[in-house]
Amino acid sequence: MLLSGMSLRNVGYMCKIGFATFLTEGAMGIMMFVGNYAFMSRLGDNGVAAFSIACFLFPVVFSIANAVAQSAQPIISFNYGAHQPGRILSVIMAHYLLSRRRAVR
Repeated sequence: MLLSGMSLRNVGYMCKIGFATFLTEGAMGIMMFVGNYAFMSRLGDNGVAAFSIACFLFPVVFSIANAVAQSAQPIISFNYGAHQPGRILSVIMAHYLLSRRRAVR
C-alpha cells in the first residue's frame, strides 16, 4: 500500500537515488563483520577492541567527507539549471581541492 500522494514512479526514483547510500552502508557492515572475524582469529580480544574503535571513528570521518560531497550537489544543480557552466566547474574544482586537502592530512 502506497502513502497518499506517492506513486510507484516516485518510489522508483527514491530507490534509484538511495541505492548508492544503501551500497555504502552495506559495504561498511560487511567490512565490520569480516574485520571482527579476522581480528578475532588472528589477534584475539585486543585486536577486536582496536578494530571496534576504528569502526566507531570511521563513520564520523566518512560522514564529514560525505557532507562535503553532498553540499556541492544543490549548488551544481542550481547552476546547471541556470546554464552557468563556469560556476559548475568552479564548484567542482573547489570541492576537489578541498577533498584533496583533507585527504593529505
